Amino acid sequence: MIAIVIIAIVALILFYVPFARSALAIGLCIYGVLLFRYPKAWLVVVPALLPVLDLTPWSGWFFLDEFDLLLLTTVAVSLWRGTTPEPGSRLPVTIKIAIGALALSYVTSLFVGLFPLEPMDANAFANYFSRYNSLRVAKGFFASLLLLCLLRTAGRDYKRLLNLGMVLGLLGIGIGVLYERFIFAGIFNFSTDLRAIATFSGLHNGGNDIEAYLVFAAPFIVAWSFDHRGPSRYLLGALIFALTTYSLLVTFSRGGYLGFLIAWLALVVCLLVMSAARAFSLPPLKAPAFAIFLVLLGAGIALPILKGDFIRARFATVALDWQSRLDQLHDTFRMMDADGVTALFGMGLGRFPATYLAKQPKKRSPTVYTFENELHNTFLRIKAGTPLYFGERISVEPGKLYQLSLDLRGVNRKAELSVPICEKQLQKSYRCQWFQFQSSEIGAWEHFEKRFNMGEVGGDVGRLTGRLSRRPVELALYNPRSGNVLDVDNVRLIDEAGRDIIVNGDFSLGHDRWLFTVDDLMPWQSSNHWGQIFFEQGWLGLAAFNLFIVCVLFSLFLQVRQGDLFAGVVLSGIVGFLTVGLFGSLFDTPRMATLFYFGSLVPLLRSAEVVTRYEKAVVVAENLDSYPVRRNRIHH
Repeated sequence: MIAIVIIAIVALILFYVPFARSALAIGLCIYGVLLFRYPKAWLVVVPALLPVLDLTPWSGWFFLDEFDLLLLTTVAVSLWRGTTPEPGSRLPVTIKIAIGALALSYVTSLFVGLFPLEPMDANAFANYFSRYNSLRVAKGFFASLLLLCLLRTAGRDYKRLLNLGMVLGLLGIGIGVLYERFIFAGIFNFSTDLRAIATFSGLHNGGNDIEAYLVFAAPFIVAWSFDHRGPSRYLLGALIFALTTYSLLVTFSRGGYLGFLIAWLALVVCLLVMSAARAFSLPPLKAPAFAIFLVLLGAGIALPILKGDFIRARFATVALDWQSRLDQLHDTFRMMDADGVTALFGMGLGRFPATYLAKQPKKRSPTVYTFENELHNTFLRIKAGTPLYFGERISVEPGKLYQLSLDLRGVNRKAELSVPICEKQLQKSYRCQWFQFQSSEIGAWEHFEKRFNMGEVGGDVGRLTGRLSRRPVELALYNPRSGNVLDVDNVRLIDEAGRDIIVNGDFSLGHDRWLFTVDDLMPWQSSNHWGQIFFEQGWLGLAAFNLFIVCVLFSLFLQVRQGDLFAGVVLSGIVGFLTVGLFGSLFDTPRMATLFYFGSLVPLLRSAEVVTRYEKAVVVAENLDSYPVRRNRIHH
């Protein structure tokens, strides 16, 4: 019954999906059939698609996305099959306590952030200032618990399948980064200020998603390489590692670099410890030698990138940037209410942007957009603050004639609206057409039209690859005058055939197909992961998170000493991931919380069984070693 309800919810959501609806429906149906036939398929599919299944730049949806539909389908099919947990599949008691404390913190801070409820109108799920943003932030943690419950039914070979899924995810991101570099900067151009984003749309308002993912996932290459001990697997693992290292380096994230180094240092130490363990199945020093080889390979890839002008300029500002992060962390704590409830439970999940908007000086306030209704007509209202571009991705042809039209109204002063049409990476713009529209009075709608030639915008970049080298193009709405409030409606872009290529230009569907990007990242999240947790979840959340980390790392280290390679891989990924968190929030994008919590708990699910097998193996080995000695003594 629950499975049928979930499938009905997925179908209902698909009916309203604003982009690639048919493709998503077909893909989910194929996945559902595959999962029903092969119930362990999700162990490969979910980690492989976690970093790449992201259509937010085209759909505009960031509260609910395609990966959520994948997870719901996974749960529905698993429930439909009626699988039962494997005997003995349980977590250690200390881990259960830590998870319980975290769950308590998430639930209480969710209620703090969510209530009092706001109206379920067009603005409820359209921006991060909404109280429903608490639901968006919370879903990452609870999705990881759902996956953990499914893992209990996965049997004994789940680690091998998860290794494959993680490596496929890394391969997908690597290919995405290569293509992004190719069309925007050049694969071997390390002097331009283009930072890799690939498929991580959560970076539209800043964050550390791509480097945190790469740091956490990269050690799985070692575990996957040793699944099949042959030269071809080692060679392929080395190639994927080289692509992963390149992807991380072109993020030009100094925190990502540090996290990557610490993760691999931790992995080498774990492998050395495991090499001394009698239960470790690999020859002594073979695994550490392979890991060290990968480190040297990464160093070779890093040399030309580190000589580039852009990263050298970034390293030159380390002290200044660190001080600005400290200042922002201080502002984070200063914005919190001074009462006991806030100190214990925080300001509420997802409430950082709204609090920043309410408590920062007006000159530092972010731009706010809302959808208003007047005489049964919905339109967009933009109150200007720090730069924000409200854009929709479009398909245009270079050198063709187009007609841009829109309705504009000034609310508190004469309106001035900029409309750039640019080739757009999520954070950078190239080859733009800019148009300015100014109203002549206040409080009255005025219609504007502009006919123009698209010029080179949307044209081929690579001579040999043709259309494959075309960059994404975005039309954006930008209110440049701080404090100015204006209304926009009926945005249309007509091509030579008379077709309007803007979808939802009248905003009757709210924010469908429209996604904002910003220049100023400070209003959206804290510059430190622990600071963000304390802001949202208070002392309870901070204590629960730290308890979880301590318990997980201690349990993983015990398994490392028993020769568990998978535990060593996860331990090193956690250490590197948290290092990245010193420089920014890690869980603002829900799928990153799912990756971290689920990935951290995977090796521990059968820890009691692993310990039992190890102890039995040691007893048997000691008996075998001592038996010939006793026999020889009797013979003599």
